[in-house]
Amino acid sequence: MTDAKVAIGIPYYRSVEGPTLLSCMHLSAISADAKIAMLPIGTSGCYIEDNRNGCIEYALNIEAKSDIRFTHFLWIDGDMIFPGDALIRLLGHDKDIIGANYRQRTPPYKHAGVYENRAINPLAPGLHKMIQMPTGLLLTRFDIYRKMGYPWFKPGLHSEPR
Repeated sequence: MTDAKVAIGIPYYRSVEGPTLLSCMHLSAISADAKIAMLPIGTSGCYIEDNRNGCIEYALNIEAKSDIRFTHFLWIDGDMIFPGDALIRLLGHDKDIIGANYRQRTPPYKHAGVYENRAINPLAPGLHKMIQMPTGLLLTRFDIYRKMGYPWFKPGLHSEPR
């Protein structure tokens, strides 16, 4: 895990919530102590897909201009609260894509992700295969973006393919 080089993307609209910043500071301290190299990347704007694409583009430009080669990309939304060891725990599972499922902020407060096995209790601990994974706290291998090409995130409504 000590060879992990993680770009951390925080796309936001107007601001990042205070508790999210405290969570990020805690994560940074614990991860740095574990010898994980990190680069925070923030993008701001009203279109989330543009912000997410901008984060990836920035990370790729850093790679092109330096000898840095990211192993992972950690997405953190500007309103998330998470434990300081979240990055270490996610890296420890050694998956291409892994993250946290959480409730939406508005009624009826459904979970943001969709489980492959719809009979799973969303509160059950452990790893579960997902059909759809929210990006609020999501770790991906960086090679995914190198292979895909721009745009990595496309605009669209929930009912439209992206």
